[in-house]
Amino acid sequence: MDLTKKIEPVQKWNNEPICFDPDSSPEAWDFCRAVYKGISPFDEYELDDLVFYTTVKDDISLYCSHPLPDHPNRLFALKKGTEKDVKNGIRYFKASERLSGDTVFNFKSNIYDELLKNDEEAMSQLENCRKTHHTLVNFSLMQSMGELQQFKKNGLWLKNENKYEGLDRFDSFLYLMNKYYIYNNNSSLGRYISYKKENGKALSDYLNKFKDIYDYCGKTYFIDEELVNELIENGGNTMNDDVAEKYIGLAEKFWKKRKIIFGGY
Repeated sequence: MDLTKKIEPVQKWNNEPICFDPDSSPEAWDFCRAVYKGISPFDEYELDDLVFYTTVKDDISLYCSHPLPDHPNRLFALKKGTEKDVKNGIRYFKASERLSGDTVFNFKSNIYDELLKNDEEAMSQLENCRKTHHTLVNFSLMQSMGELQQFKKNGLWLKNENKYEGLDRFDSFLYLMNKYYIYNNNSSLGRYISYKKENGKALSDYLNKFKDIYDYCGKTYFIDEELVNELIENGGNTMNDDVAEKYIGLAEKFWKKRKIIFGGY
């Protein structure tokens, strides 16, 4: 399969066309199932038995595996052993540890256009990056319980502006995750990552299955220590034109490495 083919949102599920978030769609999961097979802790999840995760209106603590019409649905892999109750052919379950897809590099923000508008070569690179956004080479798996994806979207805290940078930067995510692993035993970063206190332990338990940021990145993103260090170094800087150019270069390097690894998946 072409790793750079755009993954479209409308795909077939049980022979019916359904709208999906591309990174958690059937096509994305075909890819993730192949590349994460046999890798711990991903092998602790039901990668071959995916579910939707729809809130039940009459019980907000209950979820069901039923897609929503005209809505960007997401497919999840529940942790093995999750209790399920089946009624009228639909599976029901409580809030559960689960994996879903994540789009690694995000270049949607117009800030890149503003910063790079006077650099024709960088603007051309940016356009190519945006074309790679919803492709398999830019997808990975992430733990959904504990709001880790929201943590990634928020990114750096801009103290002087009293807000998050909010660019969904992969490099800043790794910068912050590295701090989590360094200070896990004597810092509040664990609570900072989890927005829902009751889900904090589940997220912490998941993250602690990786010994450090390099183990996390090696198993989750299939990248080496050298690239991880480059991403962390750039990720600690707030966005400007130099950081944006470096970020584009890191994205291209990341995708090149993954194409070599996954070329014949």
